Amino acid sequence: MEDIERKTVKITAQQNIIKGIQEAMKSNIYGIALLMKMDIETGCEADGYNYWIRFTIKDNETLTAKDWFWFGYFTREYID
Repeated sequence: MEDIERKTVKITAQQNIIKGIQEAMKSNIYGIALLMKMDIETGCEADGYNYWIRFTIKDNETLTAKDWFWFGYFTREYID
Protein backbone atom coordinates (compact mmCIF):
# COMPACT_ATOMS: atom_id res chain seq x y z
CA MET A 1 0.00 0.00 0.00
CA GLU A 2 1.30 3.46 -0.86
CA ASP A 3 2.42 6.00 1.72
CA ILE A 4 0.18 8.99 2.22
CA GLU A 5 1.61 12.14 0.64
CA ARG A 6 -0.40 14.68 2.64
CA LYS A 7 1.48 15.77 5.76
CA THR A 8 -1.49 17.34 7.61
CA VAL A 9 -5.04 16.13 8.17
CA LYS A 10 -7.67 18.21 10.00
CA ILE A 11 -10.97 16.82 11.27
CA THR A 12 -13.75 19.18 12.37
CA ALA A 13 -16.54 17.63 14.45
CA GLN A 14 -18.58 17.86 17.62
CA GLN A 15 -16.70 17.88 20.91
CA ASN A 16 -17.61 14.30 21.88
CA ILE A 17 -16.15 12.98 18.61
CA ILE A 18 -12.88 14.89 19.04
CA LYS A 19 -12.65 13.70 22.66
CA GLY A 20 -13.20 10.11 21.47
CA ILE A 21 -10.37 10.47 18.96
CA GLN A 22 -8.10 11.89 21.67
CA GLU A 23 -8.94 9.01 24.03
CA ALA A 24 -8.23 6.46 21.29
CA MET A 25 -4.85 8.12 20.65
CA LYS A 26 -3.91 7.50 24.29
CA SER A 27 -5.25 4.00 24.90
CA ASN A 28 -5.65 2.13 21.58
CA ILE A 29 -2.64 0.28 20.18
CA TYR A 30 -3.13 1.81 16.71
CA GLY A 31 -3.63 5.26 18.22
CA ILE A 32 -0.48 4.98 20.29
CA ALA A 33 1.51 3.93 17.23
CA LEU A 34 0.15 6.85 15.19
CA LEU A 35 0.80 9.27 18.04
CA MET A 36 4.49 8.35 17.92
CA LYS A 37 4.57 9.35 14.23
CA MET A 38 2.52 12.56 14.43
CA ASP A 39 2.10 15.86 16.20
CA ILE A 40 -1.46 16.56 17.38
CA GLU A 41 -3.17 19.92 17.87
CA THR A 42 -6.77 20.54 18.98
CA GLY A 43 -8.96 23.59 19.16
CA CYS A 44 -12.44 25.03 18.86
CA GLU A 45 -13.93 27.16 16.08
CA ALA A 46 -15.15 30.65 16.94
CA ASP A 47 -18.77 29.39 17.02
CA GLY A 48 -17.94 27.38 20.17
CA TYR A 49 -19.65 24.31 18.72
CA ASN A 50 -17.29 22.82 16.16
CA TYR A 51 -14.05 21.42 17.50
CA TRP A 52 -11.08 20.28 15.48
CA ILE A 53 -8.07 18.03 15.69
CA ARG A 54 -5.10 18.36 13.35
CA PHE A 55 -2.62 15.55 12.72
CA THR A 56 0.77 16.47 11.24
CA ILE A 57 3.09 13.66 10.25
CA LYS A 58 6.56 14.16 11.71
CA ASP A 59 9.55 14.48 9.42
CA ASN A 60 11.04 11.15 8.34
CA GLU A 61 7.84 9.28 9.29
CA THR A 62 5.35 7.65 6.95
CA LEU A 63 1.75 6.50 7.25
CA THR A 64 -0.31 4.38 4.92
CA ALA A 65 -4.02 4.36 4.18
CA LYS A 66 -4.11 1.07 6.09
CA ASP A 67 -2.82 2.83 9.22
CA TRP A 68 -5.68 5.36 9.04
CA PHE A 69 -8.24 2.65 8.27
CA TRP A 70 -7.44 0.55 11.32
CA PHE A 71 -7.22 3.57 13.60
CA GLY A 72 -10.65 4.71 12.40
CA TYR A 73 -12.07 1.22 12.76
CA PHE A 74 -11.09 0.98 16.42
CA THR A 75 -11.72 4.66 17.23
CA ARG A 76 -15.46 4.22 16.68
CA GLU A 77 -15.56 2.31 19.99
CA TYR A 78 -14.56 5.55 21.78
CA ILE A 79 -17.30 7.76 20.29
CA ASP A 80 -20.47 8.26 22.36
